[in-house]
Amino acid sequence: MEEPQSFELINVLIPLLGITFLIALGVLFLNQHFRRNLSNQKLREQELINKQQQELLKTSISVQENVQKRIARDLHDELGATLAISRMHLVKMEQMQGIDEGIKASLINVRTITETALSSMRRISHELMPAQLDSFGLINTLNSVINQVNQSNQLQVEFFSERVARMDWQIEVGLYRMTMELINNTVKHANASTIAISLVGSASEITMNYQDNGKGYKYNPATVGLGLKSMQARALALGGTFTIEEKHGFSAKVVIPLRTSDEH
Repeated sequence: MEEPQSFELINVLIPLLGITFLIALGVLFLNQHFRRNLSNQKLREQELINKQQQELLKTSISVQENVQKRIARDLHDELGATLAISRMHLVKMEQMQGIDEGIKASLINVRTITETALSSMRRISHELMPAQLDSFGLINTLNSVINQVNQSNQLQVEFFSERVARMDWQIEVGLYRMTMELINNTVKHANASTIAISLVGSASEITMNYQDNGKGYKYNPATVGLGLKSMQARALALGGTFTIEEKHGFSAKVVIPLRTSDEH
């Protein structure tokens, strides 16, 4: 009697074990599927957050550049014109016949102060937004800046460009700001004698390579300065990248995707 009972028990256990095994496999599959969906959802959420942050950064920089552009134009067109007219009247008063020498000396002092103010206004206006960048584009503006640097005979800059067509306004401003920041860093910190800059464009992107022969820079994300953070942020806002390369001296590479623009 025991043997049939054993067979009956086995016949019951085997299907039960099979069902349990199938349930375990199902639970395992559902768990993996849930984890995969959760991971994909987190990735999508992070991508959305990154995209929103990039759009916010892009908007912030765009607003800043537009404000600076307007201030620079107002300084040049209104304050600059007022100072220039004031200087003209002062010169005319200095040339008046029979004027007291003491008054004439005072007029000369006022004219000198006015000329200094006019020169400072032009410098500030140019730093806020070079007028020629809007009128003549990035390549011509960089050529003008580099010629001024080379005339100092303290630093020699070689500039090569394969692209002459105008680009989107924000891209030109961004590349101009980054180039000026890089040159400024080289002048202040690198103890370099030469700089090589190249701009190479294709139908889809523009690449800027920057290299000086200075003492170099050890990149550390934890201690990166405000200037480099600003350049990285500008490149990111334009959908591109800013990377520092390990070479002799200081070397940086900027890659920006191109887009069509109705502005120019």
